[in-house]
Amino acid sequence: MNFLLPALRRGWRGATKPLRLVRRARQVNRLLDDLVRCAERAEDAHRRLELVLADLCQRQERQAERLAEKFSQQLERVHQQQSNKLQLLGRLVGNLSPVDQLRLLYPWPQSRPALAPSERGWDGGGRDLVTRRLTERSVKVVLEIGTFLGLSTRAWLKAAPEVTAICVDPWFETFHDDSGIRDWLDLAGKNLFHLFQSSCWEYRDRIIPLRGCSPTALQVVADFGVQPDLVFIDGQHDYESAKADIETCHRLFPDAILTGDDWIWNSDPEVPFAVQVAVKEFAAARGWRVEARENTWAIER
Repeated sequence: MNFLLPALRRGWRGATKPLRLVRRARQVNRLLDDLVRCAERAEDAHRRLELVLADLCQRQERQAERLAEKFSQQLERVHQQQSNKLQLLGRLVGNLSPVDQLRLLYPWPQSRPALAPSERGWDGGGRDLVTRRLTERSVKVVLEIGTFLGLSTRAWLKAAPEVTAICVDPWFETFHDDSGIRDWLDLAGKNLFHLFQSSCWEYRDRIIPLRGCSPTALQVVADFGVQPDLVFIDGQHDYESAKADIETCHRLFPDAILTGDDWIWNSDPEVPFAVQVAVKEFAAARGWRVEARENTWAIER
């Protein structure tokens, strides 16, 4: 009997093999059905996700359009407000005199610089030639080329209470000239522009500090329509610079009284007493007379 058992088992397995195959096929079918359903669910989820994303994009686009429209409206209001302010400012500035317009461009600081005032400066004498013209000829606007710390400026303003001074000077942060300043140890390391402001603080309502060099700064004054009544030239002392300052001032401000400093200054190795030569040549070419005393000069027409 024992030898029959293996044969029976093999026979049973053979007889039931189709059944097993059917079961496995059904299992595979169920797995395939599950996969199909999973795929369908995934596809459905993908479609829903696409719909959600599309809806989100549409919402974002609508929101962006609303924000853009709102921003455009706000920007338009800001532009309109700025335009209104500029128009108002233009009308206000247009109503100002050329001198006051220039004053707006070159304002003073809100508070006095923290430097003690200085009385340093150069006065070679003869300044009464200028002060006499200020008081006798009803001068209202003085243009001073080369102000340094304002020693002469304050003298003009004291002599003529109605005068406004336009001061042109580069006011270098570090002074490199050897014209005596290296011997003034109290000025060492100080900002010359701040020191000028501190020294002339009481006159700030009557001084317009135009920080720059001639002839460029002179053109700025002319471009604003300012015509000074008197020009005091105290810039560079060499012949070419003095000649350029005199001729530029006469071209830009033809009615101004021309005066200046350095009549007896002798620092140009090429042209002795260079300023004096430049002044005399300019006056002689026009048949005008020069009045000079000590270091100050003035041209009489």
